[in-house]
Amino acid sequence: MIVVQHGRMPVSQPESPRGRRICVVIPVYNNGSAIRPVAEKTLHHLSDLLILDDGSTDADLKALLADLPLVYCRREPNRGKGAALRLALRLLADSGFDYMLTLDADGQHDPEDIPSFAKLAETAGNLLVIGCRDFTGQPVPPGSRLGRKFSNLLLKLECGISTADSQSGFRMYPVRMLADLPFRCSRFDWETEVLAMAAQAGADIRDLPVKVHYPPARERISHFRPVPELTRLMRLHFRLLAQRPVRKRRHN
Repeated sequence: MIVVQHGRMPVSQPESPRGRRICVVIPVYNNGSAIRPVAEKTLHHLSDLLILDDGSTDADLKALLADLPLVYCRREPNRGKGAALRLALRLLADSGFDYMLTLDADGQHDPEDIPSFAKLAETAGNLLVIGCRDFTGQPVPPGSRLGRKFSNLLLKLECGISTADSQSGFRMYPVRMLADLPFRCSRFDWETEVLAMAAQAGADIRDLPVKVHYPPARERISHFRPVPELTRLMRLHFRLLAQRPVRKRRHN
């Protein structure tokens, strides 16, 4: 383990001379029971892995992951998933990475899908790839299914973004294009804001089918708090709708 708080991260050479440098980033907040197997499976596919501990209090993640060849960064107190990923973008930009590949720490996403993202990274620059989760046969809460459809529709209306899963956290971001954008969101709403701002910046946004695992409700670990998070999302969507005529006028 390499511990980083400020400064540059080590960078492995890409597998091919023209390969893209990809770092997997897993933001963690109180997922101590699930993070180690996710990290181990991830390292089977990519050697650059950043664990960003966002003020976890349920376990000593530094000790739990000490023997694994990864980079560990902790900050406290907890500031939210969006703020953690914004920090990761800056770290990766300063260290020369091309792409940040994110997945959740709770085991919902399957690291076996990582090679599919890496393959797409070789095809073009400034890709933003969204892992479109297959909900077939999964005990997905009805609210999550409805929320995904509603969010997809709003982003299409506001920004012209066509995606089947705007709420998926399994994504690959173009680091240098996004690192210095003036984001305003810092929690779960950032994952919607970044799509809108990436589209405005000219990113090539694509869907990639991925597997997903939803454990039974009693075993599920979630830090999504419906009232405050939905309030933030609605504020963001109102802002995006308000900005839509401005974007139209600029294109005329």
